[in-house]
Amino acid sequence: MYKYFLVFLSFLFLSCSSLGTKQNHNSNTELVVTYYGKEVHRRSPYLSLSELENLTKQKKELIIIFSANWCSACQLTKKAISQADLKTKVYYLNIDEDWVKKLALMFKVRAVPHMMHVDKQGNLVDIKIGPGDIVTYLLIKF
Repeated sequence: MYKYFLVFLSFLFLSCSSLGTKQNHNSNTELVVTYYGKEVHRRSPYLSLSELENLTKQKKELIIIFSANWCSACQLTKKAISQADLKTKVYYLNIDEDWVKKLALMFKVRAVPHMMHVDKQGNLVDIKIGPGDIVTYLLIKF
């Protein structure tokens, strides 16, 4: 019994000690500056409402993924997509922002990651849910 406890304790120690050795502060770094209630600057991996509005006005094909920092499946999806070298840009919306929550309710988003592929005319081409389906779809299409 004592032997198993030591094995468990050493595993726990090794796994916890390795967490702090390599940190990537840029992957989830977010800075939003507001001035009198209006957003004036954003440095984030997520789109702002104004950026999304500008993209929809450009009449181009969009890949939008509802995502969250706390979601391990979302982080896995982002990592796989960044390594895939796709021919199109993928845009992320932070499900924790109030305006994104409202948008998610409109589109009946029930889980993250949730991808929506929209064509140039604004028509919904496809919806994929979960990292496996999203990454596979993007690799095949783009």
